[in-house]
Amino acid sequence: MDSNDDAKLIDMMEPMGKEQLTTRLSEISRKSIDESRQQGRTTTITKRRFGKDILKQTDEENNESLNEIFISLNLTKFSDKSLMKRLKIKLADGNENPEEIFMSGSGDQYLHNLVNIMSTSGHEYQLLAVEILANLSPLSEKSGLKFARAAGPYLITLLSSPSNALKEASSVALGNLALSGYKVVKVLSHQDVINRLCFNLSDTPSDILNKNTAKNLSAEDSSCSKVESATLYALYHIIHSLDCSKLSNDGASSG
Repeated sequence: MDSNDDAKLIDMMEPMGKEQLTTRLSEISRKSIDESRQQGRTTTITKRRFGKDILKQTDEENNESLNEIFISLNLTKFSDKSLMKRLKIKLADGNENPEEIFMSGSGDQYLHNLVNIMSTSGHEYQLLAVEILANLSPLSEKSGLKFARAAGPYLITLLSSPSNALKEASSVALGNLALSGYKVVKVLSHQDVINRLCFNLSDTPSDILNKNTAKNLSAEDSSCSKVESATLYALYHIIHSLDCSKLSNDGASSG
């Protein structure tokens, strides 16, 4: 807020009584904190989206709305690989808001089809589905809960995949999902997410951790390093959410 905003705020609050003033200040404070948290989530997830490195799509594809891509995909039960790639790229820049789509009447069907692809299809389709799920964040806590319950068990299972690309994408998707709120993290915790993530840390060869530069890594070592980075990313946001909730509860109890 600048000085002009401060002056307007003072003018607005002068007629208020003490109780009204306290309530209003509390509302403004909560709104400011919520906006800061949302901005922080968005900034964090921007660095953890898939498809930003892919060449720009054609003008026709760029003009296609997110909803149009979802409708087209749904007609194929999400089995069209080119449409899946277009959806991933469309979501990669973070300018789209999938929340409205997943809160609509078709949202549950879209999620069901994505999870079905992730759980039953071949490696390439599985990877696309997981990357799309990662790119759909940040979500509200309500939508995040839907995703955690429907997709969480499959994402956690894929942490044990022989494919490092699937391990990395699943870890990122779980980390992004954790930013939806404590209730989402609680659901994931009941699915044993922390222990399963930790397995990927212990599986990382110790000599890889001692490398000083990425250019010294072989292709296989580099992919292992990406898995470790994504795993730490997911663990950080999951544990951070649990810790924040514990601190909040402790503070409420002491008060």
